[in-house]
Amino acid sequence: MSAGLSQAGRKRGSPQPAVIVVGPTGSGKTPLGDAMEAVGFMGRRCFHFDFGRNLRAAAGGDAEYGLSADEIEHLKLVLRDGLLLENDRFALALKILSGFIGGRGMKTDDLLVMNGLPRHEGQADDLEGVLDARLVVHLCATPAAVLERIRRNTGGDRRGRTDDSPAEIARKIRLFDQRTIPLLDRFRTRGVRVIRVNVGVETTARDIIREIEIETGGQADAHKG
Repeated sequence: MSAGLSQAGRKRGSPQPAVIVVGPTGSGKTPLGDAMEAVGFMGRRCFHFDFGRNLRAAAGGDAEYGLSADEIEHLKLVLRDGLLLENDRFALALKILSGFIGGRGMKTDDLLVMNGLPRHEGQADDLEGVLDARLVVHLCATPAAVLERIRRNTGGDRRGRTDDSPAEIARKIRLFDQRTIPLLDRFRTRGVRVIRVNVGVETTARDIIREIEIETGGQADAHKG
């Protein structure tokens, strides 16, 4: 873990309890996170950190994140070219996350719903002192289902998106398979429970929440042991 990330974790105190949501583009991560924030999860308050949404706000110059002009320009490049933040620039992601947490007054027993971060093992390593992963939810959707969900805007979150061409969707799915899927075994080996939820064309966020509740048996911390 980089020194900057370690220091930030110490300043905040204990790592923030988190539910990590992973899945290919269009599988319903954002609607799920929004629904969990709206209704809570297992009796606990939830705050949905949609990294893509916050990344776009930060690249737009939102002062909440405290980024320099050079950092904002780099984020614009990341968004333009569909890049991942690699380890050498990951401090930018931490700034965005810290701005989000600080701006919402999260308490130590609130759950942070992480959507879009971490996306690869290097990012997960750098977040270890910042997040306490309690559960990983893997939204599993076939490429055909992803394309149809995006075409129908099943989750209601694709309006205004400019990165939903078939070629770009296929590229994102390949990147997810190569870089993000290995995270599942990483979390399992650290004792974090991973729940797989199959997502079809018409699967809603409420459907997914019901499946998670069934799988966890009503325990927000059913993750270790």
